[in-house]
Amino acid sequence: MNRNHRDRLIAAAKQCLAEKGYANTTARDLVAASGTNLASIGYHFGSKEQLLNTALMKNYEEWLTPLLQRPHPETSNSTFIASGIRNYLDVFEREGSASYACYEAIGQSRHSTEIHTDLQGVYRAIRDKITAELQHSTTLNPNQSRSVASLLMALADGLALQRLLDPQDSPELSSLDEHLLDLARTLTSENARGKDQS
Repeated sequence: MNRNHRDRLIAAAKQCLAEKGYANTTARDLVAASGTNLASIGYHFGSKEQLLNTALMKNYEEWLTPLLQRPHPETSNSTFIASGIRNYLDVFEREGSASYACYEAIGQSRHSTEIHTDLQGVYRAIRDKITAELQHSTTLNPNQSRSVASLLMALADGLALQRLLDPQDSPELSSLDEHLLDLARTLTSENARGKDQS
C-alpha cells in the first residue's frame, strides 16, 4: 500500500471532521476527499473510526503543544497559566467547525473504547504537563498540583464550550484577559518560589 495514502487519508479526515462532523463522515467521504480507496483505510488504520480518531488526536496535538510550553524561563506562573487558557480559547475559536468535532468525539467516547482511550491519553498528557510546571515552580505538593491542573483544564474547556455554543452572549475573549490573570495569581501567589512576579 502507498504510504502516501496514509497522510492523504489523515488530511481528508481532518477536512471531513470540520465539514461534516464525526458521526456524519462516511468511509466513502474519506475516500473521495483523499483520492484513495476503501482498502487503504483498512490497511493503514483498521477502520474508519480509527482513522477519524487519529485525525482528532493530531488536531489536539497540533493545537495544544504550543500552549503547554512556557515561552521563557522567567515567565511568571500567573502569566503562563492565563496566557495558556486564553490561547486555548483562541485556537478553538479559530478552528471553528473542527472544534465542534472534538466535543462530538467526547460524546462518542461513551460508546467507543478506542475514542475513550485516545481522548483519555490526550487529557492525561495535558494534565501531567501542567502538573509538572506547577510542581517545578511552586511549593504545591503533587496532589495539590494535579488538582489545580484539573481545575484549570475544566475552566478552559468550559469557556471554550460556551464560546462555541453561544458566542454572541459570551464574554469577548479580550475582556477575559485581566480576570484570567487575577485568577491565576490567586492560584499561585501564596505558593510561588519567587517566580511569580509579573
